[in-house]
Order: sequence, then structure tokens, then C-alpha cells
Amino acid sequence: MERVWYYRSNGQKEGPYTESELIKLIVAGIIGPEDEIWMLRLHYWFKIKDTVLCYYLP
Repeated sequence: MERVWYYRSNGQKEGPYTESELIKLIVAGIIGPEDEIWMLRLHYWFKIKDTVLCYYLP
């Protein structure tokens, strides 16, 4: 089962998205390096550029 993610851009929370859907949004440039992601069990929102998902940034 894929993890469920949310992202926050300009104060607007979006989601839920599967990890593969989130990666597609990053690759398409819809989510940028300064946007934040969160999932259950995380205590904080993290900027994309500070996560392993930064690999998918264009």
C-alpha cells in the first residue's frame, strides 16, 4: 500500500495523494522546492528540497 501525502503551497493544503501521484506533480513542476509535504507519522511539514523527493525536481 502506497503512502498518502499532502502538500502545502502558498498556505493552501492539497491532498491526499499517493506517493506516485506526488512524484508526478513534482516532475511536472506543479510542486516546487519550497513547497512542503506531510504524511501521517511525521511531526512537521518538510520542504521538498530538504527531502529525498528533491531528486524528482526538474
